[in-house]
Amino acid sequence: MIPAISGLPPKARHLIADSRKLTQGLNAAFNLAVLQALKQAADALPSDFSARRSGKVRVRVQEDPNAVMAWSIGQKIRAVREGMAWTQQGLSDRSGIARANVARLEAGRYAPKIKTLKRVAQAMGLSLADLFKEPSYEPTTEDTDWTNADISEWAGTLARQERKR
Repeated sequence: MIPAISGLPPKARHLIADSRKLTQGLNAAFNLAVLQALKQAADALPSDFSARRSGKVRVRVQEDPNAVMAWSIGQKIRAVREGMAWTQQGLSDRSGIARANVARLEAGRYAPKIKTLKRVAQAMGLSLADLFKEPSYEPTTEDTDWTNADISEWAGTLARQERKR
């Protein structure tokens, strides 16, 4: 899928290595059991729930499975594009999609049409199915502990961490 990097300049090799690390992180983030546990936790909260963490980040609960899918596809496209050392403009030129739309696609701001995804996948030498595949993932001890813990225990841990600050 991603061409050999041995003949590329050092900066390009560095970018590819970084994008591979990002892809591995994304693979870890898409553990189905963790996502299901997060969904259950979110479902238990009131629809207008908001929380503050360290006074900087505001979290709002929203139910939109299309947004999650669009974001996931966008992150895969970005990782592959960066792995190929392409700019957004380069992908735009190869796929015939406007650069601004490539940026929106990668950001997951909208659920793209299948026709658009086909054009992007073909330009990158992927199949359409590659964009929809679930990432491979090996659960960690932390994931298992988290999914086995009950929500009140998790909330208590967060509260204790907040009091320490």
